[in-house]
Amino acid sequence: MLEVGDDGTAVVVAQIKALMDAQDLPFGTELCLERADSGFGKASFLSPLYAIDVVRYETTMQNQRPVIIRLHRWNDLMLRSKNGHNMKQKRFDVVRVEVLDCTTQKPVFDRPMFLAVSGKRKTEIETKEAHLQYRERYEVESYYRFAKQNLLLDKLQTPDHDHLQQWLRIVQIVSWMLFTAKRECEILCPKWQKYLPQNQKAIANTQQPLTIAQTRKAIKTLFRTFDKTPFLPLKCKKGKGRVKGQKFTRRTRFAVLKKIKKTSRKFKMQQNE
Repeated sequence: MLEVGDDGTAVVVAQIKALMDAQDLPFGTELCLERADSGFGKASFLSPLYAIDVVRYETTMQNQRPVIIRLHRWNDLMLRSKNGHNMKQKRFDVVRVEVLDCTTQKPVFDRPMFLAVSGKRKTEIETKEAHLQYRERYEVESYYRFAKQNLLLDKLQTPDHDHLQQWLRIVQIVSWMLFTAKRECEILCPKWQKYLPQNQKAIANTQQPLTIAQTRKAIKTLFRTFDKTPFLPLKCKKGKGRVKGQKFTRRTRFAVLKKIKKTSRKFKMQQNE
């Protein structure tokens, strides 16, 4: 049973194990990849879930810049055991990702990116596939940024369980709407932002799904197409009013009592003395 004060890594490990052990889900029988960030590259996460190859391929960045991806892979590396998590027989691979310019062959970024490939079936995962799978995390990072800035993902603190449940429900609804509407909305941006490469790509290719930021700006045009009837104020009948000749008893009027401030009352008492 998980508690509020449990370690975040332990909670993630327990959730992954629950998914793998579920009989009605296919995760336990298929090869699954967990795309986690650098915060999970430690023994407390890798232990419970337990030569150099060079790969080059060309691709295009979001700003339409052609680049070369160069991958180096070190196999069967070991991590020091720590805090009771044994890593002696749990080797892992490390992939170094370098982005090179197609023309100059020089690195585009100052530092390369390192990825860890762990698990008993790590040899079944190709080097290029490991990098492509991790690249899909980029959309997750943009969602985290949106949720922190707009949904209080890292700021909400409440001792009330009902308040937490209501907030989680709102987050789920917003996330579902952004995910669903990214293929239904058309990009909407001011004239001075149409020159940006990312916006130009979305304008030219209408079949490409929008990003979270683009969907958030364009979703209001989708809301305008909804039927407004459920959201309009309810109509109510006016009261009949007083019948001719009907009289009501007068209300009881009470005397107005003014509260005297303590300071002024004390001052008057001193004057009387």
